[in-house]
Amino acid sequence: MAHILLMLLFAVLASLLLGYLRASLVAWTVVFVGAVAAATYASTLPPALLAIVVVLAVLFNVKPLRRLVLTGPIFSIFRKITPPMSETESQAINAGTVWWDRDLFSGKPDYQRLLAFKKPTLTREEQAFLDGPTEALCRMLDDWSIVHERKDLPPEVWQFIMTTASWA
Repeated sequence: MAHILLMLLFAVLASLLLGYLRASLVAWTVVFVGAVAAATYASTLPPALLAIVVVLAVLFNVKPLRRLVLTGPIFSIFRKITPPMSETESQAINAGTVWWDRDLFSGKPDYQRLLAFKKPTLTREEQAFLDGPTEALCRMLDDWSIVHERKDLPPEVWQFIMTTASWA
């Protein structure tokens, strides 16, 4: 009985280590099959159990076989029960790329790739808008007065916005 508990402890520690190291499916399978083989050899587990584990290991690790036997039938079931994608969802999915966000949210950001991107620049029109009307509007604003005294923009600011806005 003590050797079975020792085997279980080894399996738990090996699983934690493999998870920490982000091991591949093949590595997980080798460790699992080895643990089952050791348990079969050291205890009264039937050898047929080891044979079943080896067959499942092959099934899960050979990609064409896995697609044919496992994921293909599962995906066909989900295709039948999943509602069709709306036009809006389709446009959202096809709208663009994930840029560098993919690297960031994967947990393995490639900072050299980020630094290799060209620094974005403004067009002449955009820079002129910032230097002209935007700068003038900012000089007209007094945050303290707007937030604590008036609780609104002064009328001359509203007038400036209305006269300089392209949609006015």
